[in-house]
Amino acid sequence: MTEFGLKPLNPLDEGFRLLNVVVSCDITHLVANTCAKLTYKNDTSFAQNATFMWPGWYPPIQTFEANDGTTKTRTYFTSCNGNPILDHAPMKSGIREPSADFQSSWIVHPSNLIQFDLGAIDTQASIVITLMYVNTLDVNVVTADKKPSHTSHFDVSYTLLNAITPDNRSPDSYTDDTKARSKLEPMTSHTYTFSFEAYVKMPATIEAVLSTTDQYSVQFLTANHRSAHIVLTSSFQPDHELHMNIHLGKSDRLFAFAEQACDVTEVQSIPSIDCLFLCFVPDCQGFTSKKDMQKELVLLIDRSKEVCESRMRYFAEAFALFLKSLQPGCRFQVIGYGNRFETLFSSGPTEYNLASVDRALHYHEQLRSDMGSCNLLPALEYALDIDTSSSTWQRQIIVLSGGDFGDLSKLYGLLTRNMYKANISFLSVGASTELSKLSGIFRASHSQAVLVDEESRLGEAILSVMHEAFLPRLEIIEIKYQLRNSDGQIPPVYLFPQSLTSVNYGDYLMQLAMFPKDTVKTAQGQIIVTYVAGNQKETLSLNTKNIVLSNARKELKNSCFLHQLALQYGLSTESFANPADAHKNSPFKFEPVWICMRSKNNENDKNDDFILPKTNKKLNQSRKPARKNVGCFPNCQQRKSKARKVEKRKTIEAINSAPANAQKGQAAKADILNKLASLQQTDGSWNLTEDIADLLEIPLELLEKKMPTTKFREPKKTWATALVIAQLDLYHKTHPSASVMCEKGIQWLSSQQFITANDEMSNAHVVRDAKLLLINHCLDFHIAK
Repeated sequence: MTEFGLKPLNPLDEGFRLLNVVVSCDITHLVANTCAKLTYKNDTSFAQNATFMWPGWYPPIQTFEANDGTTKTRTYFTSCNGNPILDHAPMKSGIREPSADFQSSWIVHPSNLIQFDLGAIDTQASIVITLMYVNTLDVNVVTADKKPSHTSHFDVSYTLLNAITPDNRSPDSYTDDTKARSKLEPMTSHTYTFSFEAYVKMPATIEAVLSTTDQYSVQFLTANHRSAHIVLTSSFQPDHELHMNIHLGKSDRLFAFAEQACDVTEVQSIPSIDCLFLCFVPDCQGFTSKKDMQKELVLLIDRSKEVCESRMRYFAEAFALFLKSLQPGCRFQVIGYGNRFETLFSSGPTEYNLASVDRALHYHEQLRSDMGSCNLLPALEYALDIDTSSSTWQRQIIVLSGGDFGDLSKLYGLLTRNMYKANISFLSVGASTELSKLSGIFRASHSQAVLVDEESRLGEAILSVMHEAFLPRLEIIEIKYQLRNSDGQIPPVYLFPQSLTSVNYGDYLMQLAMFPKDTVKTAQGQIIVTYVAGNQKETLSLNTKNIVLSNARKELKNSCFLHQLALQYGLSTESFANPADAHKNSPFKFEPVWICMRSKNNENDKNDDFILPKTNKKLNQSRKPARKNVGCFPNCQQRKSKARKVEKRKTIEAINSAPANAQKGQAAKADILNKLASLQQTDGSWNLTEDIADLLEIPLELLEKKMPTTKFREPKKTWATALVIAQLDLYHKTHPSASVMCEKGIQWLSSQQFITANDEMSNAHVVRDAKLLLINHCLDFHIAK
């Protein structure tokens, strides 16, 4: 991270030495207000012009201050929608004191680096850089009740931006050859001291504070253990991001905290109002849906020469698990990329059926690292630009990468421009020299990063992503603020966003609400959220007595970060003085980099969603293995690919185009249909026999073992009939005799009296289970070859 921090304005000059980093933050629920003080020294024998570099994809700085002990400059940043300096986070300089000191200015580079010019720093002089920023915490739903509940079990994690903790080790201290080749400035090879503390308020009991690399002490400040002072006690090594995982007890899924009218006179535009942040953490795992899962899944596989043969075997295993995890009703596409990219289906995402899976299996057998150098961007851009037939289809893009992401500035631009179009998950194997940048880029663009330390855990990672991809989307119907005091109802002065529509699993929602000054603290009433998930409508309520008041400590008192957040959204004093004109300042085209505001159908719609990023994950040895059978077909087990010699085969189109093969295939189909017709009973059903098992090419013992547990009057006959119907629908759908047999079989199923509350649902489910078994068995056969 040597390109971030305090640097000489002239790149040929020697650098500044970082002496000390002190970080203090206030964490309230899912929002963290972080203050970092970095002390630098000019060790050279001459004065140097200094510049401070900050990544543009990181959260925007709320306050920036430079102090050399005698003079000081402070800059507040607020939004200016008319200022096109930063497309993703327009800002303007607020005040500077005193204005004659430190001829401070700031510019933005095309590579998304923000540069603060601080003027000359005398020889042997020290300078303290203080910056404040607001970011959000990641959320990981740990368990879900079998039935939907107003409570949930989730953990939260805080990650310190690693631009604040640069890795200044000399190249000799690296064990990775790629890292050793990175350019490090000679003056920054010194170590520095580091300290970290956090004052935390959570919506549930804090059960533990853990990290895979660091250690913390926890001092509880309240009897209910919801508030604590956390201090880093271990020696911090800057070879990783400072991470703090906070384990919580059972929590309400709807909670809020408020900040009373702020008294910061330095920034005159801060509105004198009460701010309230409403948080909603959905848990979709307890819901079911009768609707077809209108999902489009696009898998990008790194086939560049940088991917070695052993790693490609794990990619092939992950690809097979991807196919196993697909569900009826979805569409999918596979794209291999290197110095070019190739799609499996030229017409775009294709319906998931036996023919498309068979074609994908042939692609799986021919998977090689044979596409030259790595260039992800064209393939990813193509995947994002695929037209969808309807706005109701949800696209999930999964990138299997060896760790090379190309030009990060261009990647960041592509992701932020298209964050409305799809959910993107990057599964990266192996360490990358750009990893510290990547984590910030993924958070800024609402992308999910799963960093896999060991190749053998790639299967676990893709199963987790696929499991989440097929969970039902939650639709927000209404949010009501029913607050009142002695003077009557207290409607919010302004809401941002003004409405919330939907959220996928792994996301959570926030809404910023503004109320008249000094009203929230004494208000009574409740906040009500009504939503639909799957087939169920639910209502959650939050009583005002459970709203937490955020009282910043003295060190951070002047930040008033909720109010400055309102300024970022263009909600100035003038907006509240003229409520009718407030919409003119509504920043629906303005996207602060620490959040994502998405409109599912139209990115220019004013009713943007206020959706926080998915949790970025890192899989390593310290974590427990995921449970089996998560996110894939029933009874699917994780397995390693067997080493085998793969011969080059013709494509399925070439096979079907050969006249001899075509005649042979037609004869085989006719023979199967004739045998099935002879085995069909007069009532339209089939018995579960060895003959049926032979035609399905599945052992009879396995068919009996996989028989559904739902109680039927004639379970074996019902299961056999469903299997044959599934076989006819998958393999022989267009054949006239197959249609006749299938129709008779469906009529017999419909005439049965199931021991269940919903006969039609049982009908559909037993045929669906039969189809899944047939496709799953087909996949197992190909993978084991």
